[in-house]
Amino acid sequence: MLSAPASSHIDFAGSPRPTVGVEWEFALVDAETRDVSNEAAEVIEELGENNPRVHKELLRNTVEIVTGICDSVPQAMDDLRSTLVTARKIVRDRGMELFCAGTHPFAKWSPQRASTDAPRYAELIKRTQWWGRQMLIWGVHVHVGISSAHKVMAINTSLLNHYPHLLALSASVTVLGRRGHRLRLQPRDDVPAAADGRAAVPLPDLGGVGRASSTTRRRPASSTT
Repeated sequence: MLSAPASSHIDFAGSPRPTVGVEWEFALVDAETRDVSNEAAEVIEELGENNPRVHKELLRNTVEIVTGICDSVPQAMDDLRSTLVTARKIVRDRGMELFCAGTHPFAKWSPQRASTDAPRYAELIKRTQWWGRQMLIWGVHVHVGISSAHKVMAINTSLLNHYPHLLALSASVTVLGRRGHRLRLQPRDDVPAAADGRAAVPLPDLGGVGRASSTTRRRPASSTT
């Protein structure tokens, strides 16, 4: 793995006030077949190649709607909504719909085309190869501006209190490739076995949700994937 030069330094880009920015990834799906469509380049061209609110992504089945720097969540929602009105009309006129979910229930990764015309995406595919081309995933990224780098770790530490809830939400997609993913949340004090047979780190307490999955206790890690 290549490492950055010892002399490299990235300055912290502080914000004079608390701000929020949102990036929302959408798959393009055919309105009739519901399969994903590789027409992001055409949609973005119609929306405007230099439109700051619309970005291309790694795969050509995806468009990303972004906000500017906002002072509140309602302002960010209004910003997204104004762009979506135009984007949805263009997409529907082309016989498609916007689709946002953790992944697609039946789309196959092999027919998907990458945005290799963008140098950084071409480099990413070159480095990741098979793994990179399989990323049929879409999500929402929330960026929060804070004033000082000294506040970062304290904020991250506080967010860890909510990690179990975020973990539970991330396991909400029940179908992948026409099959259930068979993932179950582990209860506290459960010690799932790692692939090499050694004990893994216990997962956080998820309350009743975790206790409901007691059938997964001490199964090898490979049995849940």
